[in-house]
Amino acid sequence: FTLGSGLVFLVILKILVHLPWVHLISGALQLAGAFLLASLVGNYISIRAPYRIAPGSLKPTKTSSKTSLLIFALHLLFPVAMVPVCLPAVMDFFLSRVGGMRPGFVYLAGSLVLFALSLAAYGLSLRPLGELLQRREKEILTVVTQEVE
Repeated sequence: FTLGSGLVFLVILKILVHLPWVHLISGALQLAGAFLLASLVGNYISIRAPYRIAPGSLKPTKTSSKTSLLIFALHLLFPVAMVPVCLPAVMDFFLSRVGGMRPGFVYLAGSLVLFALSLAAYGLSLRPLGELLQRREKEILTVVTQEVE
């Protein structure tokens, strides 16, 4: 859903502002890299700070102050984990202005590197996160199934 809606917006930009093809492809690669990074961070957060969602709503039930603080800190640090997503566009901007390089191709190369590194990081994180999930399985099940009033 996320990738699909992002691609729709990229196509709309292509049509409305005549976005160059190199930027469209770079944006799609950047979007895929961002999705993989967000998935990696989200998986870690959900294992480290699980909480119960009330049936019929998307609101968390009462959580301990320790869990609430951990959730707050992890969500506050989430943008830091997403900084690499901005690097290809920033590098393209500065290298095309200052370095005299052709605009768009640094963005494409940077987005391709971002996607490859994100894919590798996500793939390499699956085993350690799976082991962490397995170690914390009973604790997580207790938290997400226990009704707190």
